[in-house]
Amino acid sequence: MSRNPAICEPYGPPEKLAGMWELDLEHSTFFEGANDLREVMRAFEKGEFDYTWLNVRDIAQRPDELAAAQGAGARVYQIQLIGRRSLCASGFGHMGAYPREVLLQKLLSQEAVHLP
Repeated sequence: MSRNPAICEPYGPPEKLAGMWELDLEHSTFFEGANDLREVMRAFEKGEFDYTWLNVRDIAQRPDELAAAQGAGARVYQIQLIGRRSLCASGFGHMGAYPREVLLQKLLSQEAVHLP
């Protein structure tokens, strides 16, 4: 696998994380610690939007999530996972727009959140 030297490659150890996952066309954002979609929207409005790309390598085996990632409409999930964080800020995700990344290793729970 070819690696982009501009992207930070080291990752921390696996850890349990919880929060909200927003998934849409070319968009996979993890909001660590978020429990309410309104919290996320308030942070966005204040400019405190945290861009952390959630890298789900097996998304092709997740039909609903894959459809959202390909433009079939946004989905938001409350999740718990085991993942590894990037150790430096760099260009992750779609077009390198995300300064941080979490590599999903195991999804422990996933519950759909109703969108307004």
